Amino acid sequence: MIFVKLEDIAELKSGPFGIVFNGVDFVSSQNGIPILEVCNLGKGTVNAKNAKLVAKEDVGTFKAYCLKEGDIILGRIGAIDKFAYVEKENEGWILGSDCIRIRCHPGVNARYIAHCINTDFVRQQLSNARIGGNIPSINTKALKKIRFPYPDLQVQEEIEKKLTLFTKKINVNQKYMEQSKKLLSSIFNHWFLDYQIPYDDCIGEFTWCEKLKCEIPENWELVRLEDVTKHLTDGEHGSVSEDPKGQYWLYGAGNIKDGQVVPSPSDKRIGYETYQRIHKRTGTSKGDDILLTTAGTIGNIAYLQEDLDSIEFLRSVTTIRPDPDRITAEYLYQYLLAATPQIHALKKGSGQNSIALSDLRKMPILLPPLEAQKLYSDKSVPFYHRIEIVRRENQELQKMYHLLIDILIFD
Repeated sequence: MIFVKLEDIAELKSGPFGIVFNGVDFVSSQNGIPILEVCNLGKGTVNAKNAKLVAKEDVGTFKAYCLKEGDIILGRIGAIDKFAYVEKENEGWILGSDCIRIRCHPGVNARYIAHCINTDFVRQQLSNARIGGNIPSINTKALKKIRFPYPDLQVQEEIEKKLTLFTKKINVNQKYMEQSKKLLSSIFNHWFLDYQIPYDDCIGEFTWCEKLKCEIPENWELVRLEDVTKHLTDGEHGSVSEDPKGQYWLYGAGNIKDGQVVPSPSDKRIGYETYQRIHKRTGTSKGDDILLTTAGTIGNIAYLQEDLDSIEFLRSVTTIRPDPDRITAEYLYQYLLAATPQIHALKKGSGQNSIALSDLRKMPILLPPLEAQKLYSDKSVPFYHRIEIVRRENQELQKMYHLLIDILIFD
């Protein structure tokens, strides 16, 4: 196997200094041009959710940093293992200040090089090249020296095609999940925030609600969260020793992302007795519970669609179990998503922000008739089930991809 340094096959460019963006007015319009920062990168993919947007007329200011199809963006500060391959649909977007652009020379299969970044061989080099403590970083000088396996172009293309079959399917699945979640939120907002439920008797005459400072349907109630939940508690408060041989896991706020419970390299193993002690208090349950991050990272929410038989949580995660006689899980989940600003308003603390359970229990919830909630749940449950199926498929595809990548590239 032949190896080459990145500087021999690509041109590297760091993102603009942050001060460049100081005089720019960011826009909220969907017609804006996204700035891709490290938070928008994955393991080869782009996630433009919450990306800053620049008006089209201001793009000329960043002409030198506009992206082309085939570019590879690597995190420069913070999560330096994150990267993305720029697809045709991302062309013209802008390189963020905390990223480095890799633009391969002609005669190099750029997508093959992007796949190589997912190998342990390249990742270990990136890890060794990083500098800094709490916030690691990598510079272009160090990145230029990273070595890549480099067969001839025909072999690069053969390997790339096989691996891209997996990544394209994973990307299609990811987009399906994102669009499904947007659809569910849109229907919820239309029904319960705009009061446009397409069924009779779900909305009565309107009356003034002094607490909300607006009119609400007279047959709807304003209640506290504790009034519509059977169980609301956070995770383990004390220090827990790691058990290297433990068959159970202790997750925190960092494991709740994009509506899902996801593993991370820093997860702590725990033994059976520790798991049982914590579980006795939290008792998370598939299909019923909603998880909310209430310390450190505030306001990430997941609706459980899987069994967590081997996972428990730290204090930073609160388990909320709806009372089915008052509220449906699907309604409460979407309501909490829509109420993110109110959730953030509950946080306190000068160091690590957190939400006290006593304050969370008193959070106001606008409660429509149960019949209206059930109508929404009947329509949304199939989507949640399908999202879970697709999520699991992606997990399996990713496992297969990582099993194949080293075999295809290094054999």
